[in-house]
Amino acid sequence: MSDDGLDLESRKVEQIACGQCNHAIDVSRLPVFSSLTCPKCGSKLTVPAILGNFLLLEELGQGGMGAVYRGMDQALGRFVAIKVMKASLGADPKLVESFLREARTAAALNHPNIVQIYSCGQEAGQPYIAMELVSGGRLDEMMADGKTVKEARLLEIALDVSEGLKAANGVGLVHGDIKPANILLDKNGTAKVVDFGLAQFVNAQQARGEVWGTPFYISPERARGALADHRSDIYSLGATLFHALAGKPPFDGRTAADVVLARLKTPAPDIREFSPLLQPETAAVISRMLEADTSRRYPTSASLQADLRNALAAAREAEKHGGKRRPPAKKSKTGLIFAVGAVVVVLAIAGLFSMVAKHHRENPQLQAIAAGPSQPEVLGETFFSDAESQKLAAAADDLTGGKTPLYIARLDKMSGEIPKNSARAVWMRLFRVVPLWIEARDRDAGAALASIADMKINQPDNNVLHMPKVLAAYLLDQMDDSEFNARAAPWPAWYKNLAMFYRGLQEFMWGDFLKGMMNLQKYTSTTSKKPEWAYAYQPVARKWMEVASNWDSVKRQSSKFAADGKADEARARLEKYMFEVPPFFRVHVDEELKRYAVASSPSDGPSSGAASGLTSAQLAREVKVGEWDPSSLEGKKGEIVTTNDFEISDSVQKAGPLLIRFQYVSGQNKLTVEWISLLVNGKEIARDDKTWEVGRAAPTFTCELTLPARAANDKVAIRAAWFTGGGRSTRGQIRLTPP
Repeated sequence: MSDDGLDLESRKVEQIACGQCNHAIDVSRLPVFSSLTCPKCGSKLTVPAILGNFLLLEELGQGGMGAVYRGMDQALGRFVAIKVMKASLGADPKLVESFLREARTAAALNHPNIVQIYSCGQEAGQPYIAMELVSGGRLDEMMADGKTVKEARLLEIALDVSEGLKAANGVGLVHGDIKPANILLDKNGTAKVVDFGLAQFVNAQQARGEVWGTPFYISPERARGALADHRSDIYSLGATLFHALAGKPPFDGRTAADVVLARLKTPAPDIREFSPLLQPETAAVISRMLEADTSRRYPTSASLQADLRNALAAAREAEKHGGKRRPPAKKSKTGLIFAVGAVVVVLAIAGLFSMVAKHHRENPQLQAIAAGPSQPEVLGETFFSDAESQKLAAAADDLTGGKTPLYIARLDKMSGEIPKNSARAVWMRLFRVVPLWIEARDRDAGAALASIADMKINQPDNNVLHMPKVLAAYLLDQMDDSEFNARAAPWPAWYKNLAMFYRGLQEFMWGDFLKGMMNLQKYTSTTSKKPEWAYAYQPVARKWMEVASNWDSVKRQSSKFAADGKADEARARLEKYMFEVPPFFRVHVDEELKRYAVASSPSDGPSSGAASGLTSAQLAREVKVGEWDPSSLEGKKGEIVTTNDFEISDSVQKAGPLLIRFQYVSGQNKLTVEWISLLVNGKEIARDDKTWEVGRAAPTFTCELTLPARAANDKVAIRAAWFTGGGRSTRGQIRLTPP
């Protein structure tokens, strides 16, 4: 039945028992969720409803997609929150299946900043999600009646939310409707994002021309009818922060249409017009989050978090001084003020970096530098002699020219000539981080930095022996900008300039090209060139800046192709560009490729998929299920590797040919695959014993195995035996196209 204006199809309860005195009460004639008084003991009661296995006890709120109820899972005997979508949203079987698949993905996320999903399904035509019941309130309640939230507290909440968004984005989930009402607080004050898994409904409504999402927080691209992505979530979070600090949203109007129209026609206002006592760091973060151009927003939640932490540190410092606003920093290393001139690039250089042929791991054993009264190996504040500076400059030239193995060889030779317990030896270890970043070995780079940051140095904090250690700690985000600047204050100017180089490269790794470009430009525009070794990386920085500028041009060209209805050409251009850039860039190209997945008929034949042997339609359905990299290859024959279990089609019972593709990404060696097998529930059900090779000359191969009909909960995986021809420097992906 449909209950009194609520779009809820549920079964009524005929009789309830009072929780205080256990008196039985007939409620068959009372509306669902109506209040009554126990005639025996006078307790206040509510008439519940039954939805499947759940007893709905009270309505907690309503929204555009349905309503949320406090309920009881009768099978498990626990209280839950149940979001029940409107029956109209359950009319499309494909949409419901997509919703269930996305909800299951969200349910697999066990993260402290995401409301845990327990189960999902469909009852009486209504899709539902049963989830954790969070009892500490909501952000919108803190903002009720125009109230504002304290700056430091809100930034703590923002960091929690960004952690949740980062975790969700890591498994390909977009929220699509970030707003104050979807930010819950537990009893400890930790913020949790609710309603993950509902983006399928949001995007489906957008596809029908409807603007979804609360209009105060909707991003410009979604207001124009484009689908939501993670940058839309960042915008919506920025609008939420603006509202919570200013007491009003960034855009307002008499109707939802007025709000959306205002957003499309005008830029976001400066929040300091409404809240002048905010710290400049906070204002700058929100300003960037609210950029209309997605390319000028934070590209990832990880890059956003670095600036949120700096803003939080500034806000807490201001609280110590009675909340007085501090003057803006003269020169913030992170470059939070974005009004900079465009970098003019006049050279087009392809193939900037060659792949590393041999990877050198850092010694994980920590060393303690116990400097005595005399340290002949430390040459004042320059560390390296003129002759050593020239050798380091030559090594950097090799790196600029794409000769990474020669760069590493020169560092090896120099390291052998330097005392192992000297500060110069630590700097040499820091130089090794650069090729790790180039090869997209972020985990190894982090381990190398940690081994430096954790060193024990028996000298005062302002001693120059601490310089590489402090820089490593900074790059690991163990200190914010103000802390780093304070530690670096006694040291010469070249130290901060070199830190800009390292941070710029790191921001490129994160995909934050705007900030990376700014920091590298500061490093390259420095007039002083002393000591020589500290500025030897300027040519490297200029080349990376050129790569970023070229990437911006490629993205614009691909967008134009797509706008003209040429998605195949957009994808082909990006696939070609994938092999023109350094490995660390390829993850960003791969993310852009996902935007141009096409859905043409298989009869179209190979187009953008010609290199892989797949049609455009097959490429559109292709997904990554595994990868190989140097850490998984020992250069020995017959190493057997199994992917994680995965779901491979909209209809999990569907049988047919499964196309498995090995895609080379980087490296100089070939990967030889001796055989591939298909596993269902751990049992091999199909196998191909041919031998394939994949590498730079032959970047892809595809094989076909027959997938049988199977049950919905069956576990599917791929197993292969492979080896490399020596060395550990090849990496790639395992991708598949379902039947």
